[in-house]
Amino acid sequence: MKKIKNNAANLALSLCEIILGIVLLAKPVDFIGGIVVIFGIVIAVSGIFNIISYFRSPPKQAVLGTKLSEGIIALAVGIFCVFNPGWITATLSVVAVIYGIIVLLTGVVKIQWTVDLARMKDRSWKFALISSLVSVVAGIIIVCNPFTTVSVAGMVAGLVLVVEGVLDIIAVVFGSDDSVYAEYDERDKK
Repeated sequence: MKKIKNNAANLALSLCEIILGIVLLAKPVDFIGGIVVIFGIVIAVSGIFNIISYFRSPPKQAVLGTKLSEGIIALAVGIFCVFNPGWITATLSVVAVIYGIIVLLTGVVKIQWTVDLARMKDRSWKFALISSLVSVVAGIIIVCNPFTTVSVAGMVAGLVLVVEGVLDIIAVVFGSDDSVYAEYDERDKK
């Protein structure tokens, strides 16, 4: 029991990882949009504080800083993020297309490598063929369906969070027994 008490923060963090992971698995795009909205609120509030700080400063001090312009920019970015959370998904889709093109081109280069290996009668050409075909197919899928790629990436991140959280809980529950903690408690009392 002492082990769980001593690791309460780790257990709470692990549970949060699992919960966030489940949400990411279920609704990756909505989750990303929610994060953008939260980010927007934080940035907008920061901008408001900068603007207030500017007007509360004596003019001779305010002129030396950039609090007003920083505040206006932060407020604008924050409002944009709050009312347009989908922009991040669109941006990630563009990045996914660029990545897909790179993967596709890499696959095409690997095809030549495969042919070169086959022409030289190298037995490993079959593995190179599999690798090149996987690259070409993955590149085509990513380029043709970037939005799904973003969703899948979110789901993979969710799965990783769930697995990490579960493994962390297992490590706490099945880790060292209470006698290890008793040893540290005795040292702390001295």
